[in-house]
Amino acid sequence: MRATRAVGPDALRLLGLVAIVVGHAIPDDRVREAVYPWHVAVFFFLAGYLWKPDRTLADEARRRWRSLLVPYLAWVAIIGLPLLAYDDLTSRATVGERLSSFVHGGTYLHNPFLAFWFLPALAVAALLYRALHALLGARGAQAASLLALPLTFVHDHIATVPWSVGVGAVAVFFVGAGHLVQQHRAWLPRLWPPALALGAALVASGLSTPLDMKAGDWGTPVLSFLVAALLSAGLLGLFEFAFRGGGPAWISRAASLGLVLVLTHAVPLYLTDYQLPRWALLASALGFGALMAYLARNRPALTGTRPAPAPAREPERELVDA
Repeated sequence: MRATRAVGPDALRLLGLVAIVVGHAIPDDRVREAVYPWHVAVFFFLAGYLWKPDRTLADEARRRWRSLLVPYLAWVAIIGLPLLAYDDLTSRATVGERLSSFVHGGTYLHNPFLAFWFLPALAVAALLYRALHALLGARGAQAASLLALPLTFVHDHIATVPWSVGVGAVAVFFVGAGHLVQQHRAWLPRLWPPALALGAALVASGLSTPLDMKAGDWGTPVLSFLVAALLSAGLLGLFEFAFRGGGPAWISRAASLGLVLVLTHAVPLYLTDYQLPRWALLASALGFGALMAYLARNRPALTGTRPAPAPAREPERELVDA
């Protein structure tokens, strides 16, 4: 069965989800250099690329609450409650330390909550860009998002703002970049090859260093953000080209459940304390996350999506859809 909707953004989203798991399961310098320059930034970029200008700020807040923050809170409870007992038995963390991390949220959540910071950060970025769009219009919002670039000279401190609010504010740059590409989508078939080549060359040369947005490590100030936008645009163009005639429906379905994979994949990594071969760590992370996604597939509060949505040209899923 082939999807009737554009599959390119979903395929890129799925690649980004797998890249996040790989980055956590295989903490290797080569893996870091390959995926960290783009694998998180691409979701903020896609939020801009799938931007719908007619939504209000209140509507944006409702959608982000349903699609991002409700699953965030639900999985914190599902994983966190048994984890408190496990940590108490193994003395790996105190109850006070865990509860403090739950209260502060975002970047304060440690293993096995490695990717939880991303959800409030994406919500903040989307809401901030929606406010800028309402006040300044499309061009004004895009121009205002450039003001995030000077903040890349400030390391660490921005990431300490609870619930990833600071990270989300900086990541608004990528939302603006994605929105700009959406408005000039006709250029994408011609521009994606040089964008991908230039971005890859700057990373390979070492001029642009990887991003670790959770930690407030913005790589090479300004340049790494520009390169992440180039790579995101290049990969999007590549997948739009590859799936220009449509693609299998399972890609979009898998991407719609990817939020669960991102939130749960680190559980086996934590329980095994990385004391397995790398292939086993990756297989356990992907396998456990996929199993949880399958079990949660009809639970909107856990997936952030409506169960079994009908195919459509414009997605209702909210992991990256703005």
